[in-house]
Amino acid sequence: MAGASVRRVTALLAAVLLASIGSPSPVEAQDQAAVHLKLAGQTPWTTPRDPQLHLTVRATNGGDAALGDLSLKVTVFEAVRTRTAYESSLETDPQTGAVLTVPQAVDGALAAGATREFSASVDTRSLAAGGESLVYPVKVELQSAGVPVAALRTPEVFLVRQPETPLVLGWTFVLDGPLVVGPDGRFRSSDLEDAVAPGGRIAAETAALYAMAARPDAVPFDLALSPTLVLQLRAMVDGYAVVDAVGTVRRVNPGEGGAVGAANVLRQLAGLAGAEISALPFSAPSLPALEASGLGADVRVQLDKGRTFLTPLVGQPDPAVLRPPGGVVDRRALDALRANGVRVLLLDAGAVEMPAQPLGLAGPPTATLAAGGATVSAVAPDPGIEDLLSSPLTSQDPVLGAQAMLAELAVIWREQPSVERGLAMIVSEEAAPPTAIFEPLIRRISRAPWLQPVLASTLLQRFPPPKEPATLLVDGGPSFTRNYVELLELARGKIATWRSILVQPNPSPQPDPARLETQLLLAEARQFVGDERAGVGFVRAARRETTVALQAVGAYQGQEFILTSSRGTIPVRLHNDTPQPVRVVVQFASSHLSEGPARQIRLEPGDTTLQLDVEAKTAGVFQVAVVVKSPLGAPVSGTELSVRSTAYNRIALIITMGAGALLLLAWARRFLPRKTS
Repeated sequence: MAGASVRRVTALLAAVLLASIGSPSPVEAQDQAAVHLKLAGQTPWTTPRDPQLHLTVRATNGGDAALGDLSLKVTVFEAVRTRTAYESSLETDPQTGAVLTVPQAVDGALAAGATREFSASVDTRSLAAGGESLVYPVKVELQSAGVPVAALRTPEVFLVRQPETPLVLGWTFVLDGPLVVGPDGRFRSSDLEDAVAPGGRIAAETAALYAMAARPDAVPFDLALSPTLVLQLRAMVDGYAVVDAVGTVRRVNPGEGGAVGAANVLRQLAGLAGAEISALPFSAPSLPALEASGLGADVRVQLDKGRTFLTPLVGQPDPAVLRPPGGVVDRRALDALRANGVRVLLLDAGAVEMPAQPLGLAGPPTATLAAGGATVSAVAPDPGIEDLLSSPLTSQDPVLGAQAMLAELAVIWREQPSVERGLAMIVSEEAAPPTAIFEPLIRRISRAPWLQPVLASTLLQRFPPPKEPATLLVDGGPSFTRNYVELLELARGKIATWRSILVQPNPSPQPDPARLETQLLLAEARQFVGDERAGVGFVRAARRETTVALQAVGAYQGQEFILTSSRGTIPVRLHNDTPQPVRVVVQFASSHLSEGPARQIRLEPGDTTLQLDVEAKTAGVFQVAVVVKSPLGAPVSGTELSVRSTAYNRIALIITMGAGALLLLAWARRFLPRKTS
């Protein structure tokens, strides 16, 4: 399969460039190298009732001289019956020869540096003579004075009759993207802004899916959606700021630029009827990295947060289906997912070791993976389709790439046209398909008579995975460093302390613990594995905001009190500089005072005086620590006050008085008469 994939990519790349005929002269070779053809449009398939094959190519003359006396020559070769033959036909002319050759004159010239579109039509009804539905290689040549100057190869499907047993196709689209917004809410690049602009990647993909879903004959599909992407889109709708590399800030108001693009994408996502939507974990973390870093407990938090976040937009995502972020999952992550209710994984091609198939046929679309003493089902895409989606051809000529993928699926169907078979494909961020491929690809696949697009769940029902678990081939990759994890845990502890002192119910605590916890989840995004400096900003921002809030609650520094007796009351002034009431525990500690019981009190915003009953053990000036804690015992703040005690305790007074009496008696004896001899 790997060799076939290499051949396919090589063949299609060669098709985008040019295919010469015979042995061109040096001048002809120079012309060929200077003129490039791209496929602008093509009839995806023809039938005896609708046999016209319409082709439109876009020619660019990169040379210094104009080309005149132009013509197009369209050649249809004998049908290919295997994937190997199909791949070969994209690189070279089939040895079986041509069945149709149609020359067509073109008016005008192709000026130097100019781009023109040329069209041709071919009547393919003679292809019905064989009585079979097949894939035919087609070559389109641009000629100048009868000399080929550029060519491309494209496949065409001819259907003799409506397929009775179409190929069942489970197809999944992954809408994801990196986190480009910072902890301050400002965007660090215009990447997402560009992606939602007209013609941008996300705009093009969602528009194509939305257009398909809006048709009366819409077909089902799976959509794995990133909550972080939606989070950023919502932030853009309300107006946003972009900070460039030198720190210049550009502001975009609601209803302008990227704000409009983001609103359009969100509207289309909400209207994807017929899609089975699953949520990526909230910040699209690397699940193996979480497990390896000791953050495995956050897997459940990330899963739950992701589904909850998307529910208002697209309804409740299926909790049993998951696309692992980046398509990466290892054994430990697999066990954690199984324990958290995940039963179906949408994986990349090559993630699972699939059994070899006889005669090079396409393999099964599903597999079983062992997980935590049980199993998880996996949807395993076809490697050849995935290679084609990410090939250089697709990037350089998206329409040709879409047609080549459609014909590839036709060849797979033709392997066993009367046998019910299943196949899976996934269009993911990792494949990096070009923007222009989404509309032609989705339109072709959704309407192809030999394909039956279904949901992943349907694919698994109709083609149950084997009971024997397959081998997982994906490497978990790197993890977070210990220092990074410790920073996360310290910040998380402070947020938990802040949450515990808030008096509930409270409509809008400031700072909001939920928002701060969300920032820490964002810091776990997989893009920060290996780039922790960027993620630390989210951690430090959350910790800093929480620390400021906690320091706003406590006792005033520098308070001084005088005790004139061994027992008394100290009026300790406390402050709550936050806008909401809090509940804390106040306790004092000193070796010079008898420690009283801790006091739990509610502090309203502003100042509060707490009367503390104390008993002095000694006289003099000493410091007393006032500790403010959460109801759970976590420290909130601490300060010291000064106490001057002028009272002796009783024992000290008795001893002092006794000593004074003895001294007085000793002094008085000198005045008593003495005996004389």
